[in-house]
Amino acid sequence: MKYETEIIRVLHAAGQEGLSVQKISLHVRNACSSLFEPLDMEEVHRYVQAWLARNVKGCCPMVLRTARRGVYVINMESRKVRQLELEFLDTDEPQTIGDECADNVSDEELQLTFL
Repeated sequence: MKYETEIIRVLHAAGQEGLSVQKISLHVRNACSSLFEPLDMEEVHRYVQAWLARNVKGCCPMVLRTARRGVYVINMESRKVRQLELEFLDTDEPQTIGDECADNVSDEELQLTFL
């Protein structure tokens, strides 16, 4: 599921230009890999290829092929994409409750708290 959301995010960020399967795979691997849990590039690439092949089919697919071979673009007309875009907007809002409170503190109060 994490790969799927990253694929959609990468394609959404790419816009109408689209991205090749190789570049999508690289972005997904970099986003999901960590220092302690590295991911195999071949495994990620196979998953991305399979996901794109599944989601390019149907009457209103999430992903569209472009005129260039191996390049895909997100279908902004798809209902699923619009719904996911709304979900991404909800999760992208920063949770800065503590930061808002810090703006209201004066310099004198900060000096007193550090002493």
